[in-house]
Amino acid sequence: MERNNKIKILLYEDNPDLLYTLSQMVKSCADFRLMGALPDAGNILNEVGLHRPDVILMDIDLPVISGKEALKKVKQHYPDVEVIMLTVFDDNANIFECILSGASGYLLKITPPEKIIEAINEVKEGGAPMTPMVAKKVLQLLPKTLGETKKSVHLTPREVEVLTWLTKGYSYKMIANELQLGIETIRFHIKAIYKKLHVNSVSGAVSKAITDKLV
Repeated sequence: MERNNKIKILLYEDNPDLLYTLSQMVKSCADFRLMGALPDAGNILNEVGLHRPDVILMDIDLPVISGKEALKKVKQHYPDVEVIMLTVFDDNANIFECILSGASGYLLKITPPEKIIEAINEVKEGGAPMTPMVAKKVLQLLPKTLGETKKSVHLTPREVEVLTWLTKGYSYKMIANELQLGIETIRFHIKAIYKKLHVNSVSGAVSKAITDKLV
């Protein structure tokens, strides 16, 4: 990947040791460019405006303002920036709130560095990475009223399949592998899902799936 095409990353973590570890992880990847590593998100809008990151890795439990509040600010003013939440919490309330606020992924801090690197790449490919434990909790939040969903928003059976995989945190490529379809076919289905749900992102589709009982 050429330098200009590197994925630009901002880090927010108040634990100095973890912030250092994450910084070294990002610096070690040839395809990544570390734009900043900060202990709080009190000035996050100015920092995002200055550095224009592609992806933010952010602790949910930050001082000054919480990661959840910082996420909302970023998605309101910079909706195209992908935000992956890093946390020690895997409770339903935090997961639900972050997904509804537009988080692109939700990973536990015990996630191995290589998996965090994969997650950063996934969000740039249209995925919504989550650890298996978090993905399971997300699925528990989703009502099982599939019949009502098809009737209300007229999703095709294939679109329901694709949307279900999106809620599990799968990227376009992973969904294509699961359904044994070409990635362009998956893009076609996801574009149709976005149009029907009146959203323009994976996090938007997942949020809609939760709030409107879509899968």
